[in-house]
Amino acid sequence: LRFYMIALWLVVDKQFEDFIMASSFTIAEKHLTAMIEEATENNVDLNALGQAIVWKLFERYRDNGRKASDIADEVKYTLENLDDDGTFHVSRN
Repeated sequence: LRFYMIALWLVVDKQFEDFIMASSFTIAEKHLTAMIEEATENNVDLNALGQAIVWKLFERYRDNGRKASDIADEVKYTLENLDDDGTFHVSRN
């Protein structure tokens, strides 16, 4: 019984940790990693994958009512706040 209680605690604890840790960035990272792995397994060029991801993201923004100028402002804002080492210091959200 003790073993089962510990096993149950570990499962619940892990699920709780995943719930607590979930954020827009952790979700995006998880899916981006999966896309890169799938692309690599299928010999898809990662630059082509990146372009497709950006295009689909912009397409989704547009479909959700964002204007081209707003999307361009978002990209400009992100690039202006991205350090050379890839660190993004400012969030609009």
